[in-house]
Amino acid sequence: MAHARVVGEFDGRIKYRKNSYGKNAEDTVLNERRRELALTRAGYDVARWTWEDAWPTDAPAMLRELAHHNIHPTGVHW
Repeated sequence: MAHARVVGEFDGRIKYRKNSYGKNAEDTVLNERRRELALTRAGYDVARWTWEDAWPTDAPAMLRELAHHNIHPTGVHW
């Protein structure tokens, strides 16, 4: 079986606030989109999630997101 080329990125709220590097939310989003496009063009599938997706109370949603990218966890690790 070939290994999937999947990159995961966590989307938290803090990175969209003005940070110590002086970037605002718009710059952060544009850089994020450029990075995702570069990864996609390089043949990677990009999976994204938030705290709400990853939290145990919404584990089914997280499992669906992972399954969409052909990732099937074998156990609960949180």
